[in-house]
Amino acid sequence: MRTLLFLHIPKAGGTALWGVLSNRFAADRCLDTYYGRRPSDEELNTAGFVTGHVSMSVLDRFERAPLSVTVLREPIERALSVYSFFRELDEPPLGWPGLERYDAMLDLAKRHPLERFIELAPELAEHYLGNWQSRALGAKRLDRAEERLEDALEGLGRCDFVGLAERQDESVDRLTRLLGWAPLTPLPRVNVTPTRVREEEISDQAREALRELTAVDRQLYDEAVRRFDQGTAHAISPGIEDAALVSDLRFDRPMRGSGWLGRERIGNEPYVCWIGNGAQARVELASDPAAGSIEIEIPHVIDPAILETLRIRVGGRELAPSFAEAGGAVVASAPLGRRGRGRDRALQVELSVDHATRPCDVDPQSGDNRELAIAVRRVALV
Repeated sequence: MRTLLFLHIPKAGGTALWGVLSNRFAADRCLDTYYGRRPSDEELNTAGFVTGHVSMSVLDRFERAPLSVTVLREPIERALSVYSFFRELDEPPLGWPGLERYDAMLDLAKRHPLERFIELAPELAEHYLGNWQSRALGAKRLDRAEERLEDALEGLGRCDFVGLAERQDESVDRLTRLLGWAPLTPLPRVNVTPTRVREEEISDQAREALRELTAVDRQLYDEAVRRFDQGTAHAISPGIEDAALVSDLRFDRPMRGSGWLGRERIGNEPYVCWIGNGAQARVELASDPAAGSIEIEIPHVIDPAILETLRIRVGGRELAPSFAEAGGAVVASAPLGRRGRGRDRALQVELSVDHATRPCDVDPQSGDNRELAIAVRRVALV
């Protein structure tokens, strides 16, 4: 089976897409290259899904060309997002090449407005705020400013699909149609910097400096937009199947659905997916006419009050759940009734809550500033 490769460009809006794409594969078929990890050629060529902050040079390590996907972002918006990200950061940005620069970047970004930061640290500004997208697509080393437009455009042509951060849902819907998969949208909002510096808030001098720093990325991005508007994309050949439908879904397995954050695990516990700030998510199960009820295992809840607002819809019909504790989790169960069992091959299960909250607001010792609600490890027709 062909590998799906997602070249994740930092702060280009790719974290949510990484999550929903990886969820379509079994956990043991996913390989990430974050944390500066360099996998072996064997690992690359046996994985179903590969991702990381890597350049196009990784394509040359595959025995069979992977299906390569990336997302680009308007260059000044990406630069401002990076700068804002470091101003809020307390821990190293995992997976970013060149972490030896981290301490200086963090210190200067926190202490200086953008214009002054660029003036004091031109090399850091060039590295983090500059033409990173062109470096990545041009198969260049990400820790050096060696970008050339012709190399970046060549890399753009090697990508099977290039989405646009500013048109996220449209991009993802187009990708899933090309793949022949069930919908991935709506995507949750992930890795959003709350105190984001906006372009209208910076000085004219800072804006001009960013234009100079991102000049190559601007030409690359404009060409990507032109191709996107024209519908220009490689013909994606079959070879990457969608997640198979099952009636008993454990979240370490391939999952059809949307609205979930990327799967994770705590220690040796089973894998879970969180419902995030969208406050709703769905999965598709294989319909089972003999099933009498549905069970949802919830091992973690950010705030117990959120669980009281849980609503479950199966096949478009809202059910009334009851709650019990079993196996270290809260189990929400509800009778399906005849309509809830479904006659179609796929049965839609929708979960929603009233709100999400940040772990750091519940526990001041937590450094997790994601908006989370409940974590689910299993959804099953019983």
